[in-house]
Amino acid sequence: MKENKAKLNNKKFLLMGVFVFIFAISVFLVSVPKAEAATVTSTVTGGDWTTGSTWVGGSVPANSDIAVIATTGANSVTIGANNKINTITVNSGAILSFTDAFTLTINGNLAVSGTVNGATGILK
Repeated sequence: MKENKAKLNNKKFLLMGVFVFIFAISVFLVSVPKAEAATVTSTVTGGDWTTGSTWVGGSVPANSDIAVIATTGANSVTIGANNKINTITVNSGAILSFTDAFTLTINGNLAVSGTVNGATGILK
């Protein structure tokens, strides 16, 4: 009888431990901060979309980011492959160019005050 009671207490203790573990993991997962979209701005000289030096800070925009094309003069940011972005703004006087029939998929907003070049490029 004592042996059965000890086994029952061990099972209760084990179940309680599993419950505490699951609860702790749940609290941790809920408290992990969500990644927010970064705003990534091109340099005034621009360059290829997928090259770090095209962007202030040296990081190419991620799919969830906000891209701002801020080139000046005849400089442009060039799309030479299919890419995705959350939101994109082409500033007044800035140029976004496509080198061929590539697609820039935009999951959010598009604002163009500047120029988008490339007859075969697709903004989707």
